[in-house]
Amino acid sequence: MWRNLFNRDTANLEEWRLRLTPLEKQAFELAVSRWQRGAPLEGETLAETLRLQQELRALTQELRGRHPKIHGALAPIISEALLDFNYALKAPPALSLRLHHYLEAQEARTKADEATADREKFS
Repeated sequence: MWRNLFNRDTANLEEWRLRLTPLEKQAFELAVSRWQRGAPLEGETLAETLRLQQELRALTQELRGRHPKIHGALAPIISEALLDFNYALKAPPALSLRLHHYLEAQEARTKADEATADREKFS
């Protein structure tokens, strides 16, 4: 009996993870896009971002109410996605950890490219 319950919970966790994955990927892509543009989202992109954020919030509410254990297991993914959507919409100082790492890597790459260009200029 416990084995069946464990298998069912694991299957449910994977089902929910599959439902959340496209949303969290889109949230990250939109946050990166917002950072690259340096300007607020507009028009259809803004409307789509708001729709996706609302969809994620609805899934989160459903998880929290009907499957609190699964919600707890997926909370880090949900949190990152919500922070990414928030950044895409408002560009506040708070970032998701993955966006922070991405931005640091981009800045390091830019500095390395500038250093290479300087070396080549003076060679």
